[in-house]
Amino acid sequence: MSSGSEDNWQRVVALGRLARNYLRRYRDVAPVAGLLYALWQRRKWQHQAELAAAAVREGRFMEQCTFLLVNLDGLKKGADFSSTISVQTLFTRTLRSLMFDNEKMVELVSQAAEKASPSAPLLELGGDGWLVMANINAHLMEACCTYGHVAAACGNSVNVVQFLYGLVNDRTTTNRQQLRVYVIREKDMQNLPERLELDLRRSSFKSAFSVLQSMAASYTAPPPGFRLRNALSMTTGLPSAMGRTWMTFPAALQIQSAL
Repeated sequence: MSSGSEDNWQRVVALGRLARNYLRRYRDVAPVAGLLYALWQRRKWQHQAELAAAAVREGRFMEQCTFLLVNLDGLKKGADFSSTISVQTLFTRTLRSLMFDNEKMVELVSQAAEKASPSAPLLELGGDGWLVMANINAHLMEACCTYGHVAAACGNSVNVVQFLYGLVNDRTTTNRQQLRVYVIREKDMQNLPERLELDLRRSSFKSAFSVLQSMAASYTAPPPGFRLRNALSMTTGLPSAMGRTWMTFPAALQIQSAL
């Protein structure tokens, strides 16, 4: 064996010994490190549970967010409740999953929810509100528009409906405060009926309409020239806790008229 080959072999042997030493050290440390991580994670979960329990005891918002779709036609007097759902629950997410486990976004929403009031339930999120709205929009797209997007991708006809959504700290029928996302067609937001035109005997209907009024007070309809989707963005002309989205449905389902 040449001197060059012998030197290379010695380097390989030395690296092997070094790797074995590191492996032995890892085997010694790994169980302790794993135990410490498990204890830290358990304490983190306990702390989150304690915060959620304290929020419930104190009547503050719960650590979850419900998405509600409001159908104004169903709120009007004389509506046929046997075939119309006025306030529809779309889905529910925990606040953490809603923000995709982003601690800063969770803290931003939590602090804004604390400052909201029954008379002004819409959150004030400041300059980072568009990030929160983008997260909410992602959940709406995943939960409500999957079939429409696949149908469009396959070349099928689809219906596209323009919606607004708002993140609020709402008071539930059990007098608890809870984060909710109210979803409504934008054309309905532009033409909210008078309270006297609606049947608001149910507390959930009354609460939903009050939230819509609060959203409408902060909303400015886009100029006619901005009505096309390619001229509007998710947050154009909207307050920090409101967003705009376009829900897509396969045309064969004819969901547009039902909503």
